[in-house]
Amino acid sequence: MHETRLALGTIHKTLIGHQVAPLCPYRGKARYTRYPPPIPADRVQRDTCKSAPGLYQYTFIDDGTRYRVLALYDRRTAVNTVLFIDKVIEEMPFPI
Repeated sequence: MHETRLALGTIHKTLIGHQVAPLCPYRGKARYTRYPPPIPADRVQRDTCKSAPGLYQYTFIDDGTRYRVLALYDRRTAVNTVLFIDKVIEEMPFPI
């Protein structure tokens, strides 16, 4: 009907000036916060990935302290996994 166009800023100022409540609440970005566990080694992460042809990286990270242990092996086998776990137990400054 009326060929009237208004800028978004004008509409916003008018609604705010008349104290019109928004139709739906503003939800903003969800913020993810990581709360470290109070006890070291309460929660840990372990991963094995292929980093190069014939080279596997074993990783162990403590979630609370972010202390990590890394090792490289030529094969991903149960024997290497046990060797890596022994290395983690030796290198960690706290019991796991």
